[in-house]
Amino acid sequence: MPQLSAPAGTATAAARRTDVAARRTDVAVVVAIVSGLTAGLALIRFALTAPPGRTVWAEDGSLFLHCQWQEGLGGCLTERVQGYLNVTARLLAVPASWVDPSRAGIALAALTAVAVGLVGGFAARQALRAGLPTAVAVTAGLLPAVIPGFRGEVALSLANIQWFLPYAAFWAVVPVWRDGPSRSRAALDTVVAALAAVGSPLTIATVPVALARIVRVRHSPATQRLQRAAPALGLLVAVTIQASVFLLHRGERTIPPMPPEGWGLLTDFRGALAAAVAWTDHPDPVGWVTGVTIVAAVAVVALSLAPLLVAGCDPAQRIVAVSALLTSLATYVVTVAANGHASRYFYAASVFVALAVVMGVACLIRAGGARRALGVGVATVLVVAWLVRFPIEPYRVAGPAWVAEVRTAQATCAVDQRGTGTINIAPGGSWSVTVPCWVLAR
Repeated sequence: MPQLSAPAGTATAAARRTDVAARRTDVAVVVAIVSGLTAGLALIRFALTAPPGRTVWAEDGSLFLHCQWQEGLGGCLTERVQGYLNVTARLLAVPASWVDPSRAGIALAALTAVAVGLVGGFAARQALRAGLPTAVAVTAGLLPAVIPGFRGEVALSLANIQWFLPYAAFWAVVPVWRDGPSRSRAALDTVVAALAAVGSPLTIATVPVALARIVRVRHSPATQRLQRAAPALGLLVAVTIQASVFLLHRGERTIPPMPPEGWGLLTDFRGALAAAVAWTDHPDPVGWVTGVTIVAAVAVVALSLAPLLVAGCDPAQRIVAVSALLTSLATYVVTVAANGHASRYFYAASVFVALAVVMGVACLIRAGGARRALGVGVATVLVVAWLVRFPIEPYRVAGPAWVAEVRTAQATCAVDQRGTGTINIAPGGSWSVTVPCWVLAR
């Protein structure tokens, strides 16, 4: 009896579904690998200088853990630090508050590493969805854990998650996409963008990119516009909440003005650029010159080859590069405007500068010929620079040993179990946590 074959259209649709399922599996595998690598690199970067969990960041102990132990999530979620919200860090602090207090330091370090890994995995996912090459997507995911700019001012702590959240928000709203809209993807992107905004005031620097996404969405089919625009709209709503809280409670800020001999705006801006790609994360005399020289050389090469790059570079890579540079500039402006002077937070711009450079290098390598050789050379310089300046700075992990301080507080509670114990965090006792003895008795 003759076999009946399926209609050509049915076979084509089945093959298309199979291809889509295979691509989703490939993306999931890459995202999982990048998330694990990024989290691992964050832990290793810290461990090369000090064992993770040996000390606890001041805000992690005296604000986040302390509040969870005293009031619980309901009373802590909307509590402000220097006038702004830290919702994401406070959510992550909840599991750390459940463990034995002597192990809270390790729990905080592990939770932070997982969060950084998720940011890296999300960046890789978005880059793959935009159609970028796998190598570029993987590099984009690893950037937060390897760039020199984050080694001096960022330690493995929940308080410093705010340095990484703008990067996640950027990838949630950057106006590039290749695949069709999906409710689940739009929902995830919107949640990431919103959590980033209420978790870090620095996320306001991604607003220009979010607005660009909304403008581009206008050219999409009417049935796709809402899903395409949802992440940007979610970001704008959350940023409005964060900005409103900050403006209403700005009087809570206790940051002193910079002395006259403090950082100059131009010097700091150059230092921030150098921090993305060079052997320096501070404008020190030797490292600053080295870093700025490399930044200047990369800029000259990029500008001189701009016509060739535009002709041969993937449109998605150009959009990501331009959006990243715009966000880096906005980050610097936001930090200066918020503090009234330059501050260490402008180093958050360095990850976006590095991302733009990575996009440019990828374009050079893709172009072939002499440009490929140039791209490989620049990539080699970047990798060497990042390896040389990989371990974190030791001054950010100074302080009393957390476990020893907890043991001292527990000894105090052994005398009066209805009282409280004090855990010193910073050198000299300038930061400490007062903990109920019932918590220390766990």
